[in-house]
Amino acid sequence: MFYQVPTPNELFAVLKNAEVAYNRENLNDISNVNKYETKASKALNFGVYTADLAYITSLGQMDDASKFFETIRNLSKDLEIDMFLRLSGIKIERGKILNNYFHYRIFYLYLNI
Repeated sequence: MFYQVPTPNELFAVLKNAEVAYNRENLNDISNVNKYETKASKALNFGVYTADLAYITSLGQMDDASKFFETIRNLSKDLEIDMFLRLSGIKIERGKILNNYFHYRIFYLYLNI
């Protein structure tokens, strides 16, 4: 059997087409980031926040996206993997995420960190 891995656009389309209503209660609160003291808990929650960011952006909530991205950036510095964020090409200016192909870049982060 052979299963093709869906493209980033296909994954985000599934979320968008599922007519899921955006609900902040489904997210790991960014204020929890201070509770993660070990590298293992930071790494685990880096993944959780990245998945949350994918959910947020697929539903067009870009104001929340920039807050989550900042949280991910801070965790990446603690984990010494912040170079991957720079390589992803995601940029924030004045609290707004400024990139084309944003969903692809989030997927890149998810697969490569």
